[in-house]
Amino acid sequence: MNSPRNRREVQSLNGKLGALHRFLSKLAEKSLPFFKTLKGCAKKFEWTDDAEQAFQHMKAYIAELPPLTAPRAGEDLLLYLAVGDEAISSVLISEHQGRQEPVYFVSKVLKEAELKYPPLEKAVLTIVHTARRLRRYFQAYPIRVMTNQPLKDILAKPENSGRLAKWAVELGEHGLTYHPRVAIKAYVKQAKQLKAMFPDCSLTQVSRSQNKKADALSKLASLAFAHLTKKVLVEVLHTRSTEETRVQDVQEEGDSWMTPIYSFLTTGALPTDEGAAERLKLTASNYTVEQAELRKCEACQLHAPVKHTPKYDLVTISAAWPFHKWGMDIVGPFPTSKGGVKFLVVAIDYFTKWPEVRPLATITGKQIIKFFWECIICRFGLPGVIITDNGKQFESDPFKSWCMELHIRQVFTSVAHPQSNGQVERMNRSIVDGLKARLGRHGKYWVEELPSVLWAIRTLEKTSHGKTPFSLVYGSEAVIPAEIGVTSTRRHMFHEEGNDAELSLNLDLITEEREQASIKEARYKQSMAKFYNARVRSECFKPNDLVLRKNEASRKEAGGKMGPKWEGPYQIAEAHNRGSYKLRTMEGKPVPRHWNAHNLKRFYV
Repeated sequence: MNSPRNRREVQSLNGKLGALHRFLSKLAEKSLPFFKTLKGCAKKFEWTDDAEQAFQHMKAYIAELPPLTAPRAGEDLLLYLAVGDEAISSVLISEHQGRQEPVYFVSKVLKEAELKYPPLEKAVLTIVHTARRLRRYFQAYPIRVMTNQPLKDILAKPENSGRLAKWAVELGEHGLTYHPRVAIKAYVKQAKQLKAMFPDCSLTQVSRSQNKKADALSKLASLAFAHLTKKVLVEVLHTRSTEETRVQDVQEEGDSWMTPIYSFLTTGALPTDEGAAERLKLTASNYTVEQAELRKCEACQLHAPVKHTPKYDLVTISAAWPFHKWGMDIVGPFPTSKGGVKFLVVAIDYFTKWPEVRPLATITGKQIIKFFWECIICRFGLPGVIITDNGKQFESDPFKSWCMELHIRQVFTSVAHPQSNGQVERMNRSIVDGLKARLGRHGKYWVEELPSVLWAIRTLEKTSHGKTPFSLVYGSEAVIPAEIGVTSTRRHMFHEEGNDAELSLNLDLITEEREQASIKEARYKQSMAKFYNARVRSECFKPNDLVLRKNEASRKEAGGKMGPKWEGPYQIAEAHNRGSYKLRTMEGKPVPRHWNAHNLKRFYV
């Protein structure tokens, strides 16, 4: 076959190669010079040297094509990936009796947007493209993806990218498994051939420290150039190359920002400029001199204003599946209503946003257990995680022991930091606002209006995923009273004969609806976190750092107009993730519970 002489022959060549795509490894990458030739010959045809070289390599490769094999029933197929700058490729392999034989080759030229993907996203795109092209294989055989990249971890946390979330859902139906590539197999055969050349050979494993010469030679061989000599020159130095004694060059520091403050507090020295002198007096009022050292005024730190700037990035809480993770809280007291009730225990599912509420007269651990058993476990099954505050009803027996018996993991929020359980706190506000709007000034009848408020919350679309909690729980939208006065489309088109079939179809599609809602919610949380994190002014504490605690949160010191805004100091005992810390007093006594960085401030001595 001769080289193409015009544009039409190049198009014909690409068409013929496309017909043989399943037999050709990395076809997209090898055909890139042909595509670039077509793109650049809009006015004048020019067959470049790169295109000619690629053409000759392609002819030599086609002359020695590897035979393809058909997979056997029930065997696992291996998927190998190849990611380039402008193209991606993969090969489906069948392994039988120690031999790996190709089943199908897949390749793709990346488009403009795809060229900017990170290498890991390109690797995931390779799997997605292969799954779409070879859907019959992916549905009929178990697929093992052979890669040394952490693709499984990336797909398990798709909230970092909207594309990854979409691809994770698409690949989830195939049940792929990920295994590391074993690169040493290629050398086993060669090692056996070399071993057969010696009359006697023994293999002994030694540590790298005992095999330094061979290790050094292997590094030199991998770094050597063809035109350079491979001789290793060794010179033994019997004397030191430097005889001079090394001396650390120490320079005395000059004046710092503390010098004028220290001079004013000790000698009363002021600058000649009146404005600078007034500023120095104002700044020096925040400091004292103790034992010839400049120290920040402790009283000024205790009464310093509270800053509301966030100190850590926003941490979003997501649930893996419906009714797995619940947030729970107690609201009240309300005006005493019918039956002597004056408290509300509120629980919300983090996936569907479905609320469960029960009014109580007393809030004891037994009442919490009864509510959780009747309203949650008996209706939605056993949850995996419960997020609560540090109330005695939740952190002590009998509720704590009851959760341990049922293997329910309890997660407690930081003290005076309701954002850690923001889902249920937001639900508390919605319930209270709804009751106020319906009752007006008749507050003691709030129990009678509670079902109406809950019905409105359960049938209202949530901004995060665009679905109602009712539809995510039961698969269909509830008929609301507004549809009775003004007939809706579904009531107008209602047919009793096919209604059961339509409801069954909704139940079949509920899993897909929940997955779409989960993807939308991940995108919403990602955009919300981006906006929140732009305002973050990071401040981290390490163990043994001195901090003050917000008096409004601890309530250790008396409040009021003259009360301090901060109290302490304390030492950081343990630093946990996401801005959570354990404290201890200056005498070494542990401070109960965890404290968020939002309620802490660095203390200077």
